[in-house]
Amino acid sequence: MKFDKRQPDKTLATINECIYCSAKETSLAKEHIIPRSLGGNLVLKNASCLDCSKITSKWETSVSEIAYKILRASAGFPTRRPKNTPKEVQFEVSGCGKLTAINVALKDAPITVLRPNYALPPFLKELPLKSSDMHTVDAFQLPDPDEFTNRRARIFSWMRNHDPKSESRTLKATTESFKVGTFERMIVKIGIGLIWAADSEFAKAQSIGKDLFLTKDEMYDRGTDKKRFVPKNVFSVASTDALENERYAASVFSKQEGAELAHYAAIRIFPHIVFPTYLYRCGATGGTRLSAKYYSSEN
Repeated sequence: MKFDKRQPDKTLATINECIYCSAKETSLAKEHIIPRSLGGNLVLKNASCLDCSKITSKWETSVSEIAYKILRASAGFPTRRPKNTPKEVQFEVSGCGKLTAINVALKDAPITVLRPNYALPPFLKELPLKSSDMHTVDAFQLPDPDEFTNRRARIFSWMRNHDPKSESRTLKATTESFKVGTFERMIVKIGIGLIWAADSEFAKAQSIGKDLFLTKDEMYDRGTDKKRFVPKNVFSVASTDALENERYAASVFSKQEGAELAHYAAIRIFPHIVFPTYLYRCGATGGTRLSAKYYSSEN
């Protein structure tokens, strides 16, 4: 599937204040709930001040244009900067005590995608969350495991033909580091926007935008391993099927959790491959149940 055309924006609501800091400036910008670079076209008008836009744009860029740059290019996602779209993937090939850098055409490259995974949301498991429920990151192979293996073998074969003395043993793509914390901020940012679109009065009354700027101690519980943290409001559920024709899929809903009512926003990025469904939980709030809504790139 190639998503090579930009879709028109869909305006869900006009807010007239910053959804993050509540500023009411005359120069409020529209806010793409899901980053445009990840195929998003859901918009809140007059919803972000300049200062907050700079911060959220930096986080989005770190995820969509650095960590997932190769994945976006392989899916043919449209971009405002086509000159920066990679046509090749650089790999480090090691063996016989030396390291060699080679470039492989994107169409021939074995691509490894990192996918964060989190604890199940409370409505799918027993409360409270355990301190052992910490994030993990797994690797997903594209275009599929068999073709991935074949592409690696072709690279090693090319290396041996190019240098008969070469005995290549490992192959590693040279990519930017993946920052899980920044990814989590992006999921929170998307969730905040979806809940503002679903119920702006509730979102404003609860000041949910402040969740985006929580300190590390506020955003995480320290796990049993003191070097790792458990996100308090980011969860995931494994997806079993790809949505081949979708650039994204999202929803908002409420769940009764014991005596409390919690509000959720769910998002699938890159649903044309099997990425988890990520969830932002807007606290246990009580009050009115949100009307369940579903959004996708194709409707």
